[in-house]
Amino acid sequence: MLPIDGLVLAGGMSRRMQQPKEKLCLPNNTTLLENAARVLEKTVAGTVWVSRPYGAETANPCHVPDRVPQKGPLAGLREGLARTEKEALAVLAVDLPKVPPELFRQLWRAWQEHPDADLVYPVAQSVAQPLAAIWHRRALPVIAQALALNRVPRLMEVVARLSSHTVAVDPDWLVNVNTPKDLNDFLLGWKQ
Repeated sequence: MLPIDGLVLAGGMSRRMQQPKEKLCLPNNTTLLENAARVLEKTVAGTVWVSRPYGAETANPCHVPDRVPQKGPLAGLREGLARTEKEALAVLAVDLPKVPPELFRQLWRAWQEHPDADLVYPVAQSVAQPLAAIWHRRALPVIAQALALNRVPRLMEVVARLSSHTVAVDPDWLVNVNTPKDLNDFLLGWKQ
């Protein structure tokens, strides 16, 4: 188990999916949210938090609502990094259902070799995925600056401002389910 906390990013608007992604059910009768939380629970020794949309009311102490509305995944990431007392946070977006615990072990090993990195994230072919990554608390000031903009900050603009290291992984791990077609394609190829 990695000596860090985890964060499931589940605070998005799901505009392209047209329904809350975290509630979508997989053929094994788990939701995307349950799937992502289980991956992190199998990975980190610390607390696994779940980011929630701005204004979400929840009695669950592990649910962390965004403090600013409609600023994308960086709002949830900021809340998780501000909450953790560990030096880093394993982050997994709810719409990445094929990420295995092994991904985070590979990222951790790379981070141990590159301890000055603010972020270690996977790449596969031409796909970079900083929402299945290990983020260091040092990234907080850059994220806060991006959230202060009068627009939705672009994730890769923030990544470009950080010291990062990438790890090549199996492209199958980075399948992203953003639209009904993505979900249908994913379910057609489902293998437990």
